[in-house]
Amino acid sequence: LANNLAQNPNNEILSPLLGKTLLWFFERFIPAYIGDGGIYPIYEGEKIVSFAITLSLHFYCFWPQEKQVLDMASMLLVSIAKQPKMRKMILAAPTWNQLVSLHCLTAGLCHNDNSVVSDCNMREDWLKGYQRMNYEDRSAV
Repeated sequence: LANNLAQNPNNEILSPLLGKTLLWFFERFIPAYIGDGGIYPIYEGEKIVSFAITLSLHFYCFWPQEKQVLDMASMLLVSIAKQPKMRKMILAAPTWNQLVSLHCLTAGLCHNDNSVVSDCNMREDWLKGYQRMNYEDRSAV
C-alpha cells in the first residue's frame, strides 16, 4: 500500500477510508503484539514499526488535506512512541529521518508558499505535500 501510494497517489483504489482503517489497525496492533508482552519479538517488530512510519510519511506527503487520515497517522506514531522499547526502533527507522528532515525543512514555510527548498536530498513531491499540511496537523507530528 505504501509503495502504491508513493508511485501513484491519485489511484482511485487507494481511498482515505482504507488508509484510515489501516492506520487504526496498526495503532492497535503494534503496542499490543510487539515487544515483551506481545507475540512478536522485538527484532521482528523493527520491520513493522518501520513500515508504520513509512505509511504515515506517505500519508502526510500525498494526502495532506485528509484530516482523519492525518489524525490517525499521528495517533499511530504517538502510540508507538509511548512504548519505551519501541522508541529505539523509531529512531533506527530510515523513514523517521526523512520525516524529521521534512518537518525541519518545511517548518518555516507557509502551507501556500510556492518556494521549494532546492538544496536538499528530498523528493520535491514529498516537500510540497508535507508543506501543504495545515499547521495543526504539522504540530501533531
